[in-house]
Amino acid sequence: MFWLSASFARAAQAPESVLADDVILAAADARQHDVVAWLIARGASANARATAQSKQTALHNAAWNGDQRLVEMLLEAGADLHARDEEHDSTPRGWAETSLEITRNPAAGLVAAYLASVGG
Repeated sequence: MFWLSASFARAAQAPESVLADDVILAAADARQHDVVAWLIARGASANARATAQSKQTALHNAAWNGDQRLVEMLLEAGADLHARDEEHDSTPRGWAETSLEITRNPAAGLVAAYLASVGG
């Protein structure tokens, strides 16, 4: 959680730096719902995209983790349901389905079904 503390410390000095895509992506990966909500409320992008890895969005990460609460939060904030990562050319729903196959995380299956039901 050091990176998160450092990010909040930076916010006092340069508020725009805490709104960088990598900050909300890290908070989403860590399943820090309150932090993600705080960042979005201050202007962080619900469509934040990684600059490395697969160049996936925060929604991809939430879907992979099977974190429906975070998926819903990001969608409510305007996350693109149809965004595709660059490496696998897959949507968040595809990531949830792949996560279910690879990790056997039943929550990922629930997220995949949810995303399908909302048009993803």
